[in-house]
Amino acid sequence: MQGLTAQPYAQLPGNTTIPEETLQQRLQELEQRQQGLEQEIETLRQQIEQQAVDPTDAEVATPVTNSANEDLQGISFSAEAIFFRPRTSLLQDYAIVDPGQALFTGGDVAAPEFDRRIGTRFRLNYYIPNTSVTVGATYTTFNSSGSSSVERPANGFLLATLAAPVQNENADRASSNLNLNYDVTDLEVAYRLPAAGSLQGQLFGGIRFANISQSNDVLYDGRDFTSGMVNIDRSLSGVGLRVGGEVALNLGSDISLFGRAAGSLLVSDISTSQQETNNNGSDLIVSLNRTASDRVIPVMELVAGLQWQPKLNDNLSFDAAAGYEFQQWFNAADTARFVDNSGTGVITQDTGDLSLSGFFLRLGLLFRF
Repeated sequence: MQGLTAQPYAQLPGNTTIPEETLQQRLQELEQRQQGLEQEIETLRQQIEQQAVDPTDAEVATPVTNSANEDLQGISFSAEAIFFRPRTSLLQDYAIVDPGQALFTGGDVAAPEFDRRIGTRFRLNYYIPNTSVTVGATYTTFNSSGSSSVERPANGFLLATLAAPVQNENADRASSNLNLNYDVTDLEVAYRLPAAGSLQGQLFGGIRFANISQSNDVLYDGRDFTSGMVNIDRSLSGVGLRVGGEVALNLGSDISLFGRAAGSLLVSDISTSQQETNNNGSDLIVSLNRTASDRVIPVMELVAGLQWQPKLNDNLSFDAAAGYEFQQWFNAADTARFVDNSGTGVITQDTGDLSLSGFFLRLGLLFRF
C-alpha cells in the first residue's frame, strides 16, 4: 500500500489554514496589479513633464471651452450699436409727377423712404448662482427719418395724392418728411441648456413693452395751394409676451457662431391722426382721428452673428459680437385715404407692417463672482 504525501498549508491566526498554492496565486495577482499601476504612474509623469516643456501642445490637447458655455454666476453689461433701416408696407406716396402725356394721368409716383440710421441697445444680465437661470433687461432706442421733394414739370402737372380731392389737387412744389421713433424694453428670464459637444443653447421668455411712433409731414405749394400742409401721425403702444431661443456653435479660441429667433404677441393701442390745412394754416380742411384698441400685434425677430468672449482674468471676461438682425412688426400701423371727390366721407383704410433690418456691433463685460 502506497503512502500519502502531506500538502503544505499556511497557518493563520485562529487555527485557520489556507493552501500555500492559493497564497502564491494571490501574490502573483497583486504583483501584476502593482506593475500596471506603476506603468500608469510613469505615463502620467511623462505627460506632466511634456506639458511643462511645451505648454502650446498642452493647450491644444485640452478641450476648448467657451466662457459662454460655462456655469456662470455674475453680472454682464453690454452696449450695442444697431445700423437699422426701417421699411413699411403702407403707401408713403404724396405726389404724382405727371408730364402731361397721358390722357388721364401718368408719370412717376413720388414717395420718400426711411434712411439707415444708428440706434443703441443696452443689456444687463444677472446669472443666478448655482443655477442655469439668467434674468435680464434690454432697452433699445432708434430714430430714423427720410425726405423727398419734387416740382411740377414744364407743361405737366404735380398731383397731390394725400390732399382731400374735393378741395385741392395741383401744386407747383411738394415735399415729404418722414420720422420714426422706436423704443422697446424687454424683461426676460433665460435657461441655459446642457451643452452638447460644441453646441450650447438657451431658451428665454419674458415681457416686452413697445412704443413706436411714425409721422409724415407733407408740404404743397403753388397752384391750388398756399403753403398747404398734410400731417399724418401714427403711434403704437403695446405690451405682451415674448419667447425665443438661441444656439451657439463653439469654434474654439473663445469664438462662436450664434443664431437667435424670437416671437412676441403684443396687446396694443394703434392711434392715427390726419390733418390738412391750406392758406398758411388758416384753413382747416381735414381733421381725422382713429384709435384701434387692444389689437394683437405679432412680432418676429431673427438674429445671426459671430461672438468672441475671451477671459481677461478669473473674474472678468470681454464680450464682442457682430451680426445681422431682422424684425417684422405685423399690422403695426393704419392709414386712411380719400377716394371720392364728391363724397367727403368716402375713405379707404389700410393696415401695414413695419420691418427693421441691419447690422449690429456689441461690446460688453462679464463680471464673475
